[in-house]
Amino acid sequence: MGMQTVSNKGTAVVANCPAPPGQSRTGNAEGFLPLDVGLLRAGNERPFDLFQRMDHQMVLFCARRYPLRTKALRRLHDENVQTIYVPLEQCSLISQYVESILTDVMRDDKIAVDRRAAVLRGSTRTIMTDILANPTSPNMMRRGTALANATVDFISEDPTAVKALVAVFAKDYYTYTHCVHTCVLGVALYKYLISPKLDILRRFGLGMLLHDVGKSLIDVNILNKPSRLTPEEFEHVKRHPSLGWQIISERGEPDDLVRQSVLCHHERLDGSGYPEGLSGSQIGKASRVAAIVDVYDALTCNRPYRRALSDEQAVEMMTGQMTPHHLDAEMLKVFCKARQSFGLG
Repeated sequence: MGMQTVSNKGTAVVANCPAPPGQSRTGNAEGFLPLDVGLLRAGNERPFDLFQRMDHQMVLFCARRYPLRTKALRRLHDENVQTIYVPLEQCSLISQYVESILTDVMRDDKIAVDRRAAVLRGSTRTIMTDILANPTSPNMMRRGTALANATVDFISEDPTAVKALVAVFAKDYYTYTHCVHTCVLGVALYKYLISPKLDILRRFGLGMLLHDVGKSLIDVNILNKPSRLTPEEFEHVKRHPSLGWQIISERGEPDDLVRQSVLCHHERLDGSGYPEGLSGSQIGKASRVAAIVDVYDALTCNRPYRRALSDEQAVEMMTGQMTPHHLDAEMLKVFCKARQSFGLG
C-alpha cells in the first residue's frame, strides 16, 4: 500500500514504511528523524510529513501541507506521545522548521525546565543530523549558531538547565550527542572559570557544538570500528580537527574562540597532541576547556571498542594519567570540584 494522506482530524493511516530497527552514527532512527512534539504548533502547514511509531510500524499521522488540528495535537499530549517522526529525506526541511521555532520554545518559562531540556535534545538531533550530513551547506553555520545560541541562552537564564540537559543525554557516543554534551559542559565550565558574558559564551558554545564537524568527512567504518585502530586509521582520524576548521573557515567564520574549540581540542600541553603540535602557552584557555570536557565525555560514554567508565573512574584517569602533560591541571581541578553542580557523578 502506498502512502496516503490524512484527514484534517489527524487520523493516522499505515504507510508503506519499515519500522526503524537501528541507528546511524548520528543517532537518528534509520529512515526517519525524530521531532519532539513540543515543537509542533496547531494550524501550521509544513513541508514535511509527520509519522507516529505504533507497535513496530511507522504510521502516517499528518501529511505535508495539511494543517495540524488542535484536536490531533491534544491527542498526542493526552497519550503522552513526546516524539513524532519525519522521513529522513526531508531532513533539511525539518531542520529549517526547528531552527525557526526553537528559540521561542526555549524561552517559554511556562514550560518546565526538564521538558525544555528534552525539546532541546530532540532539536539537537534534528539540526546536528542535518549539519553532519551536509557540512558544506551554506546554511550550516546559521543552523549551528541558532542551536548554540538556544543552548547557551537556556544555560545562562536558568541555573538548573545544565543538570536538566546532562540528564537527558544518553551515554551512547554518537557524534551529535557528543557535540552537544561537550557544548553544555564546556559552556558551564567556561562560564565558571573564565567569563559569564553571554556573547562570549555563545561564540565558545558554537565552537564546541561544531568541534567534531570534521568527522563528517572521516570514513564511518573507521569511526565505528569495534577494535583498536591501526596507525594508518588513527592518522586518518587525526585529520578531523583540520577538516572541521577548513569547513568552518570556508563558511566565513573567523572567530578565534570557534577556532580554538574546533582546531585545537586535541592539542596537549607537552606538544604531543594534534594537528599542530602546540604546547604550553600556545594553547589558549578555550582549547584547554574544550580538551577537558571532550576527554571526560569520551571516557564516560559507551564506545564501539569499550564500555563507559564511571564518573569516578574517568576523573581518576584524567587527574592521574593526563596531567600535567595533556590537560591543564588547575582547570581540571576546578572541573572536578564543580562537576556535581553540573549534574555529573
